[in-house]
Amino acid sequence: RSRFGSTLLSFDCCLRASACPAGAFGEREVIAVAMEIKKLSHGGSDDLFPTENRLSGRGVALVPHACELGVAGRQPANLKDRAQGLWRGAVDASDLLGAAVCVASTLAGTVKLDCFGSLASCDLEPAALRFLPRVPSESGEEGEREDKLAASLLGLEPSAFRLAGQPGQVLSHDGDLWLVPGASGGFDALLQLRPRHPVVAKPEARCCRVGKHGPMGVMLETWSEVPMVEFPRLLQLMMGRHGSQLSAAKDARSGFLVEEPDEIVVFHCWHRVEGNEAMNSDSISLEQLLWLDVVDSLAETEPCEEELVPAPRIVFADEGVTSRSELLEEEKARTGFEDKEVLPEDAPRLASLSFLKQYVLPEVMKEEVLPRLMPDCAGGGAVVRVFSASLSDAPALASASAAALLASARATPLPATLDDLFADDVDFRVPPPWAAPGAGPAQDPLRLFDLTSVILLNERSGLAMAFHCLQAEDPCAS
Repeated sequence: RSRFGSTLLSFDCCLRASACPAGAFGEREVIAVAMEIKKLSHGGSDDLFPTENRLSGRGVALVPHACELGVAGRQPANLKDRAQGLWRGAVDASDLLGAAVCVASTLAGTVKLDCFGSLASCDLEPAALRFLPRVPSESGEEGEREDKLAASLLGLEPSAFRLAGQPGQVLSHDGDLWLVPGASGGFDALLQLRPRHPVVAKPEARCCRVGKHGPMGVMLETWSEVPMVEFPRLLQLMMGRHGSQLSAAKDARSGFLVEEPDEIVVFHCWHRVEGNEAMNSDSISLEQLLWLDVVDSLAETEPCEEELVPAPRIVFADEGVTSRSELLEEEKARTGFEDKEVLPEDAPRLASLSFLKQYVLPEVMKEEVLPRLMPDCAGGGAVVRVFSASLSDAPALASASAAALLASARATPLPATLDDLFADDVDFRVPPPWAAPGAGPAQDPLRLFDLTSVILLNERSGLAMAFHCLQAEDPCAS
């Protein structure tokens, strides 16, 4: 078989051998070989593409397919490459939602997280991916053209879906899925994957391109990180806690052999700037920008200095809007008491703001944060959105690879006596036969920490203030 471009040609080779009399070519008997080659037909798509380029799973069988929409789908050929192209096939499901869920589960391992260039774990579980119905205002003219091509290819008007992760997550691919009812049950599916360009085009400038969908299409903005020296009191709070932890660690009278920080506080700020110069990356939403800031903030903390940030564990949530009086507790200061009746939908937001006020005092909020978050030009009724982030429970070692590593580590012999370590016949030039300290599956660096992030965003003034607090848990607590 020989591959020319994207076409695989098959040939049938027939060998016929005949013996020549000795002496015709010296004293050795020579066998003459005649070869006939004839081209065979493809037979079908199963012969056109290798098995590793297929996408298969529970009730899903998709093979690469080339058409006007794009090239045939393929899996990455090396570590720097990424999957891309079109796949077509059948999905065995009873309804559209079930079919979309089945296709999304097959993309685990192919689609990963884009983590802002931070050292983070990017692998996703099958349940983290999903296909959402595509809104016409989000597709634009290019999306309408692709829908028409998909309809002509599938023979019916398809239902269009777009690939998405959990709230705030930035995926390595953009994906579109078209589904139509199959002739013999189930659904006929057409899947398209497009690799995204890196989120940050200018790492030294810490800029991101943000896209906002509206009636007139996508409006692009550039957001850049603000140096924290512009907020001296917040910077003093962040560095003061870090300095006190360092001094406590150096204090010989503390009585502890190892002093680990109980609290790590990180502040970040982003603002909208003019121009989109030198921005070659794909656009992301404001929610995705804030999720990326959470990942980047965790990468700055001590537990993740040399370990991967568990980015899939980050749970990002929109908690509604707040006001100036709620941030400064003006109502409570004026009346002397606060209303004890709290609506269930307001409870998460109020809890996040109460946690923030434990670290950022009202005078700091009023003198340093609000003048930029709620400037006078934005009006007294400016809307500030509140977002939060936390860490989900650390997953147990349930995967096959982790279980295999753990079983291998347990099967490795360990030294039984000191003679095993210091015997005369021990050769220190070779690794010992027993397991080294820390061998086995890598542990989550934040398994003993709680994350509380509170982010304030004013889209009108173009400013986002992010507060991240990492608190250590007691490993002996029940």
